[in-house]
Amino acid sequence: LDPENDTLCDLDAELQLLLSNRYTTTLSPDKLTPIICSYKDNPTSSIPLCQLWCQIQEFEGLQCINCPDEYISDPENMTLCDLNEELQLLLANTGVTFSPENLKPVLCEHEDNPTSSILLCDLWCQIQEFKGSTCIKCPEKYNSDPENETLCDLNEE
Repeated sequence: LDPENDTLCDLDAELQLLLSNRYTTTLSPDKLTPIICSYKDNPTSSIPLCQLWCQIQEFEGLQCINCPDEYISDPENMTLCDLNEELQLLLANTGVTFSPENLKPVLCEHEDNPTSSILLCDLWCQIQEFKGSTCIKCPEKYNSDPENETLCDLNEE
């Protein structure tokens, strides 16, 4: 018996009620507001709980963010999925934009990741633009220098 059996039954009953009443959302899927499943971190039943909960949320005009397969199969899947969620929420809810000349240069904090630096940096750097920063690619000749961040900042200017 699933330890979350009662919650699963409650969610299923709610979903069946919504479906039987033919209650439908008037929003098309591309107009749904992205959210993160409330049961994502459930240690025993996150998948079935999220499947039901997310179906219910669509009736409220919300859509759960799913992690793309390319991230799920990656060794850094937890970090990639977390960054993807953060980016999707920022893309949906942002009203703040920075002009490119006002962005502060930063180095990607994942650039030294041995398995997934490209994917991690792609997502992380997109997020930084919402926070007023832009990622820079530092020339390799500065990588071993103790002042590499300063040198990279100067190089960008």
